Amino acid sequence: MVRLSSLSRLRIVTISLSLTIIPGSYYVHGITLSSREGEHLKSYSWDDEKKTYASGGVLIEDALDLELTYNSTSKKVTTRLYRVGSGEKCLYQYHDVTYDPTDPSSLNIPKQGWITDYLWAASESCKAEFIARTILANDRLSYDEDQVERDILKLRQLSEKTSYEDLLQILESCHIKSLKRQSYEWLIRTLKRVARKETLKEREELAILRLMQSIDGKDYSQFYRDLEADQNALLRHLVAEIDDVSSTSG
Repeated sequence: MVRLSSLSRLRIVTISLSLTIIPGSYYVHGITLSSREGEHLKSYSWDDEKKTYASGGVLIEDALDLELTYNSTSKKVTTRLYRVGSGEKCLYQYHDVTYDPTDPSSLNIPKQGWITDYLWAASESCKAEFIARTILANDRLSYDEDQVERDILKLRQLSEKTSYEDLLQILESCHIKSLKRQSYEWLIRTLKRVARKETLKEREELAILRLMQSIDGKDYSQFYRDLEADQNALLRHLVAEIDDVSSTSG
């Protein structure tokens, strides 16, 4: 567990982690720390010589703004393994394993049970494939009511304590029907949180567009008022950032 704290006020702040993985290896080669709003804070890379992570020569153990909690090797420890197939550009796999100090075989790499997911930030083509094969394809399928209810439950569990990364992942994974069943107040509150990030990328744009698509027609007038509030602050931010994303992608 890694937590970021403010030294001046001794305040604990929730952060998000992005991990760097490479083909042919099962361990994490880099760690990127981001704020709950998705802003980059600091990056650490694995140092083979020192056998730890470092950032600009500073070891992660010596970072003044981090609190590290270590698991005891005298007890069972659950960790996550990662792998990327040779020649694979858009997919990776992960597997949660439990190491038992009394059982040497628990160190063996599992052959089955790996879960496949997309490398969102790998390339523009991967982003397009991710959207087409997962989110849009899922929305076009005839929906299962039980699945929609499960999605609704996940959406209702979102809060300000939910990390920015988890928020985006849940918005991506839920069927559009579950979003359309949320109240306008929930939709605009969630949209504002996604848009709170200073710089919006393709992933944030997709989440915002899905939330806008889910607004009921009877709430459009209120939506326009919210866009125009504070001298069109939200509207100007969305137009500027979405335009930047489109220009960059093109």
